[in-house]
Parts: sequence; C-alpha cells; structure tokens
Amino acid sequence: MITFILGKPDSGKSSLAEQLVCQRADACAYPVHKIYLATMIPYGKEGQERVAKHKKARDGKGFYTIECPSELSKVRAQLKKNAPCICLLECMSNLVGNEMQKKKDATDEELLSYIMNCLSDLAADCEDLFIVGNEFPLTDEGYDEETIRYVTLIHRVNECLIAFCDKIYRYENEQWRKLP
Repeated sequence: MITFILGKPDSGKSSLAEQLVCQRADACAYPVHKIYLATMIPYGKEGQERVAKHKKARDGKGFYTIECPSELSKVRAQLKKNAPCICLLECMSNLVGNEMQKKKDATDEELLSYIMNCLSDLAADCEDLFIVGNEFPLTDEGYDEETIRYVTLIHRVNECLIAFCDKIYRYENEQWRKLP
C-alpha cells in the first residue's frame, strides 16, 4: 500500500504521516519496523532547527531513521535487512531539490522518470510506503528561473504520485481530506 500525504508547508503533513504509519504498524498481525527516510539536508540554523523539531516529534514512536537526501536506491539493502518494514519518506520537495542539484545536467523528464522509478523500487521493498509532499503555487512574482523549474517539477511529481498511490490525503481549505 502506498499513501501520499500532500499539503502546503506547515499544514501538519508530518504529524499526520507519523500517525498513519503508527496506526498501520499497530494493525499488523506481525512485528514490523518503522523506517523514517529523511531527505532534508539541514542547511544553516533554520534547517538544523527543523530537523530537531521533526526528531523530537518522532521521539518514542519507534522510528529508525535513515538519512537519504538523494539516490533512494542506496537504501534498498538497509530496508531488506529491516524487513518487514513500513517506510515514511519525508519529504518529496527536499528529494526533488536534492536530485536537481545532484543531476544538474538532467532534463526535467529524466529527473521525473528517475524519481518515479526510485519510488516504485522503494515501494517494492516495503510493506507500506507513506510519502509526504508539499504543494507550492505554480506562479509567484518572486520566483526566479530555477525556482520556477523546481516548483514545476514538484507539481509534476505530485501529479504522478496522485496517479501512482493507493491512498491520498490532501490538505484543502484548512482541513485534511482523504481522496477516493
């Protein structure tokens, strides 16, 4: 089962995702590992504070954290060692930005294909995969060319994930809605 939690920044996506992972793990008839796949590279004080906030929120929930800011395929061996596992990927916007920086010469089509293939492989290694994603406005007068490319690619990844995932939770009109 693949679940996508999509919303604007600071809408409670992480909290909802952690709650859903814990509920799913508790409902399993057999023991499972809860794996938190952290994609954020904590730049500066603000980044470090954000990481600390997320770690504190996970405290006591039994998550094992794997740092994977890019190249998700590198974590597959760790997941197999921890099988059966339920994974929480936090979050797609960080992963997309990191992959854009790592693969500077790749086209948007190549990046989109690469990211979706990595997610498909990752899903095959988990009992369940929960993916957190951000939504940003496609246009803003403050966007430079690189930001426009980034936001457009995130939008395209989100569209693919909506089609790819079994369950979608979307933050709309200041509330969470489970999409059919």
